[in-house]
Amino acid sequence: MNKLRDEVETLNAKMRKMKDCYKSAAMELREVVYMLFGYRIDRVGSNTNYKISSMYAESPDDYLNFRLNESNVLDMLETPYSASLKALIQTQLVGNKSLPAFLSTLTLDLFQRSTMPMS
Repeated sequence: MNKLRDEVETLNAKMRKMKDCYKSAAMELREVVYMLFGYRIDRVGSNTNYKISSMYAESPDDYLNFRLNESNVLDMLETPYSASLKALIQTQLVGNKSLPAFLSTLTLDLFQRSTMPMS
């Protein structure tokens, strides 16, 4: 019985170590995605909803919500911020059917606004 307890404890320690390694790798990946692409991605609510915030956002309330649907396609959900981006949504998401182009254009627009000298 003691041998089995020791074995269970050893396995639990290995599992804790694996969880810590996974958590560390996931945090590193999140930071690298933020540094490379300029967006912080957070899972909210269910496992299929994501909140993304640009490093160039003017306010913490400027975020987009996405849901991964049953077909593994991202649907953008309406937020007060996304409602202010109707022209960009119409051009890039509806017209060009490109989420990467939409996010890239949004990033460039926000970057230009944040780096423009005030006159």
